[in-house]
Amino acid sequence: MNIHIFQVPYDSGRRDERMGAGPGHLLDRGLANYLRAHGHMVWISEIESSDPFPSEIKTSFELYRQLGAQVREGLDQGRLPLVLSGNCSAALGGIAGWEGATGCDLGILWLDAHGDFNTPDISPSGFLDGMGLATAAGLGWKSLALSIPGFRPVLPERIVHLGGRDFDRDEEALLRQQGVALVTAPQVRENGLAESLEPALDRLRRSVRDVYLHLDLDGLDPLETPANLFPPQMAWMWTTWSQPSASSASASPSPAWASPPTTRATTRKKRPSRRLFDWSKRQSETG
Repeated sequence: MNIHIFQVPYDSGRRDERMGAGPGHLLDRGLANYLRAHGHMVWISEIESSDPFPSEIKTSFELYRQLGAQVREGLDQGRLPLVLSGNCSAALGGIAGWEGATGCDLGILWLDAHGDFNTPDISPSGFLDGMGLATAAGLGWKSLALSIPGFRPVLPERIVHLGGRDFDRDEEALLRQQGVALVTAPQVRENGLAESLEPALDRLRRSVRDVYLHLDLDGLDPLETPANLFPPQMAWMWTTWSQPSASSASASPSPAWASPPTTRATTRKKRPSRRLFDWSKRQSETG
């Protein structure tokens, strides 16, 4: 497989700070070499802001516009985009690039401990990155989102949110009101991954060919894979979902994997990250 890694080393418009240090951390510890050792061709590009006075909203959307254009260019050359970013909202650039290159409607499989479905009107914090999925669904920052070449909102009924366990009250209400399929961490713990996820994947299969796979590492147990500054309690263990059933793994191939990666060294436990790469590769190659 030809894989193009896009490194977006920013958190809230600030380079290499907090979660923005994560992409470099993963690459410095051998992600590209690991993929090459497994038979893949790998290209690496870095997305950078030219803004001399960065700010969260302005700089972030500048990065997403660049990312979208480069993802589209890579797809035109037959390369699967793998986006490593300090913020979840970089998914907007990945989604726009895929939609622009293919003209196809997308579904989204969003693995995240948080909802990321706040809007400027209901957000209790004003944190832009807590609005990424809602913006992808066309519910916030509409003009700025449409400034990303190729971007089209993804219908909420084509979105599956997996692994959530820390939602704001109004955010969870909006997710349910809009018809997003919620498969929460407590559901998975109680019923297993296949039983919990399969109905939502069936719905995706009926409506779209391609699925954007987003993985926020805070969806994993912080004792297994310390990810970022916001790991909620009641994490689900890696073993809960590292062995998906054959039916669950048969969802449409994912065009991109956007993950706000770790900001802390995980040298004391490398195996979960390796299993993570293996699992993501299987999802991309199945379908």
